[in-house]
Amino acid sequence: MSKINAEILATKIAKNYDYALKLKEDDIRSLLAKIRYLLKKQPLCKRIKTGTVLAVGDIHGDFNMLKKVITIFQKDKQIDHLIFLGDIVDRGSKSIACLNLIFALIITQPDRVHFLRGNHEAITVNSRYGFADDIQAFGADENLYLLFNYVFSELSLTLVHEEQKIFYVHGGIPIKPCLLEDIDKLPKGDMQLNNKTIKQLLWNDPKNEISQYEYSIRGEGIFNYGLELVEEFLKMNNLEMIVRAHEAFSDGYKYFFEKKVLSVFTSEEYYEYISAKIAFIDEKRQIKIFHPSDYENATIR
Repeated sequence: MSKINAEILATKIAKNYDYALKLKEDDIRSLLAKIRYLLKKQPLCKRIKTGTVLAVGDIHGDFNMLKKVITIFQKDKQIDHLIFLGDIVDRGSKSIACLNLIFALIITQPDRVHFLRGNHEAITVNSRYGFADDIQAFGADENLYLLFNYVFSELSLTLVHEEQKIFYVHGGIPIKPCLLEDIDKLPKGDMQLNNKTIKQLLWNDPKNEISQYEYSIRGEGIFNYGLELVEEFLKMNNLEMIVRAHEAFSDGYKYFFEKKVLSVFTSEEYYEYISAKIAFIDEKRQIKIFHPSDYENATIR
């Protein structure tokens, strides 16, 4: 591990979010080394038993929005878990700082802060949509870019809240319904999403108009999934709902299949037509959706 103490760096960032903008390459490598160590012990399907959740959709380099979200989490003692549903990088202007800040929170609060992998946390995507350029502009070489992507490939793909009976994921369910135990058996370290199931978990979209599945315009090996597929997956895993991200809606969120699926989007910098949303979900699965700037008016209890 780097000589720079990752815990000290993380504590500084957690106290002053803008410090995440000022890290040198050695600082970032220290954070990444600590995160890789933590991820080695983390299953691809994480499980939490109880507690309230603040669910966050795509951030896409929107550092100002991310700071608002984290301020709410740090301030409100009624929020037990913060779940990032993936796509932290690309498109926006401060992907590296966003990662620095989220990694710092994971290091300081590993049992409360959860970062699920999105489709942009894959080298096949972030090599084209901004993150690789951000690393180059930062002045680092390809090795740091590859190190970030190694870390991405170790991230959990999904999270199950046992009390809420909610399945959290970036994209959705695979077209071949699987048990949660099957997700844990998927290969870690798949940087390019060569595994079909991993790719579908990160890329697939819900669509109200279909019952099973159909090919997606997003590309080869990607599908839209319908109500019957969702109900089958939920039943076989004793779950009630799916919370995901991955799609930009003007209102910042959308329900599917009589509220069996909730999609949340939380970035505005690149997507100027979006009203970003986050979702507070209590132990009884009661959901409050609001813009981070409207937190004071959004009574979550």
